[in-house]
Order: sequence, then C-alpha cells, then structure tokens
Amino acid sequence: MEIELGRFVGLPAHALFVHVPIVLTPLTAAGSIWVAASAPWRRRIGLIVLGCAVLLAIATQLAISSGEALHEAVRKAPLVETHASQSDLLEPVMIALLMCVVVVLWVDRLSRGTGASPIQRVLQARPRLVSVALTVATVVVSLVALGLVIRVGHSGAQAVWEDNPDLVRPLP
Repeated sequence: MEIELGRFVGLPAHALFVHVPIVLTPLTAAGSIWVAASAPWRRRIGLIVLGCAVLLAIATQLAISSGEALHEAVRKAPLVETHASQSDLLEPVMIALLMCVVVVLWVDRLSRGTGASPIQRVLQARPRLVSVALTVATVVVSLVALGLVIRVGHSGAQAVWEDNPDLVRPLP
C-alpha cells in the first residue's frame, strides 16, 4: 500500500513532518547520552529514550519522504538542492542513534544477567571499557545527529525564506 506524503489537509506535508525530528532529535540525543552514561538513569528512562529513538527514526523517514514529494513540485533553486543533498545523511544517522540506544540497553541487560556467553564474559572481564566505549559512541552519534538536524533545518529554512522574498511581507 502506497501512502501519499505530498499533502496533508491541503498543505505540503513536509512542513508538518519536519517539526517532529526538530523537537525529538535534541530530546533523544540528550536522553541517549544520559542513558549511556548513567546506569541508574538507564533503568529509569531507558525505555522512554528507546521509544523516542524509534519515533525519531520513523518521523525522520516521513520528513524525508514528504520532502522528496515536495522537491518534485518546487522549482530547482540552489538552496533547495543544497537542502535536499544535506538531508541524505539524516536517515542513516538517526538509525545509528537508535542502534546506540538499543545496544546500550541490551548490554546493560546482559551485564546484569548471569551466564557464560562470550559477550557476557567480555562484559564481566572489562565492564568499564565496554561502558566507556558505548558512552563515547553514543555521545558522538548524538552530537552528529543534533548537528545534522540543525544544518539541514537551517538550509531548509533558507530555501523557503531566502528563495521566496515575496512569501513574507515586511513587518510594520
């Protein structure tokens, strides 16, 4: 079943969908770092952060798909093309952020269990090393996701407002 993502209630759907990743990315990035760095908080809010990461991955895909539909309908201005090319990295980065949260929660669960699996032996032998490595990876991916959303969002705003000076009337 194919879903039409071009319009919603007569408006370009992209303008509505992009705001979800704009809000969820900083929240998910901060929560991911917090969960990766703190075991007590991991157990308190880990599933909430995981839910936010899942929603962020879905919302990012909706924003990208609706943006592709809008891209076909607008004139090919340089700022629009810049925005479209910058957005190519969003999907893999948001999936990487989701995977960081999944791995952090999975490793936490494994480390609390008793067992003799190879992964559990590594966790028991080097718990601090594994924790630091996962935290560093999560911090890096979170910061990349945040920076990328800011960059893509800014280029999108420029494409709308700078390429369309007639769109906004001067303030009185």
